[in-house]
Amino acid sequence: MFPLIDLHLHLEGSLSPEIILELAKDQKIKLPEKTAEKLSLFLVAPQEISSMPEFYSKFDICYKVTQTEKSLEKATYLLLKELAEKGIVYSEIRVSPQYHCQKGLYQETVVKACLKGLESAKNDFHINGNLILCCMRDMHNDAENLETLRVAAKYLHKGVCALDLVGPEAIFPTIRYKALFKLASNMDVPFTIHCGIDMDIQNVRDAVSFGARRIGHGCCSAMDDDLMDVMSRRNIGIECCVSSNIKTRNAFDVSTHPLWTFLQHGIMCSINSDLMTVCSTNVAKEFKLLEEDSRFSENLKKILLRNAVYTSFMEDVEKEVLLSQINNM
Repeated sequence: MFPLIDLHLHLEGSLSPEIILELAKDQKIKLPEKTAEKLSLFLVAPQEISSMPEFYSKFDICYKVTQTEKSLEKATYLLLKELAEKGIVYSEIRVSPQYHCQKGLYQETVVKACLKGLESAKNDFHINGNLILCCMRDMHNDAENLETLRVAAKYLHKGVCALDLVGPEAIFPTIRYKALFKLASNMDVPFTIHCGIDMDIQNVRDAVSFGARRIGHGCCSAMDDDLMDVMSRRNIGIECCVSSNIKTRNAFDVSTHPLWTFLQHGIMCSINSDLMTVCSTNVAKEFKLLEEDSRFSENLKKILLRNAVYTSFMEDVEKEVLLSQINNM
């Protein structure tokens, strides 16, 4: 069995109902349901969502139970335990520190708690991983984004591997964050940027011009041959999340997903879960989904996994070990 890698996985949308229930019990927090099966209705997006606000509402309960150091440490630990059980050997887990400060935590405290859970899980479950810290597209949080960058820089190579930007790009276009990512570059903090899922190609062009090493989703990039050629030449990875894109209507189905166009242009795509619970998926399921398309093959799976290693933010020595494992399969 191939070692699996997940480069695009949000902690906030990937905690299982069982983990949520355990965190709530620890803190004596009342939830709308008491069983995992019934709680799933509040955590898993329907196959056809009515709106993006409906989609984002599936995160609310997670935020409710992850506002303390202990809950964040345990959430990270248990998430990595589940990943290891699903065959993941390396994951870059996205955390949005600003969302976990509702009860007085500082962003750095949030990150330190997650890192503690990460280290414990590495030792107990023999899984490797890092955190990607997410800045937020919003109106009045420039100071908070700068703090997220500061924390990312402080813990870079100590469990944090990169910076990201998430949120509604149609309202807050990528160009608005040019100064933030110029500062990140000056501080030698690598970054990936969520963009290209609102059909505005300019957001992806701007992310590429900033120096993003990867693009999260990037769906509309498939409409611009020149942009794809630039990404191919620069080895800029695209983090493809097929199930998530189908749920949010950025693709009709597997066969029409832009992944296939990206591959034709030589772009280093990787296959990722995005939101394991909200989208009811994981990397193994994503590859199973790809098998429905006649263009898929075991050789392509190996290529996609190698792409994930090449475009990851892990250390070079770790890359060599993992590439050796994949190549020998």
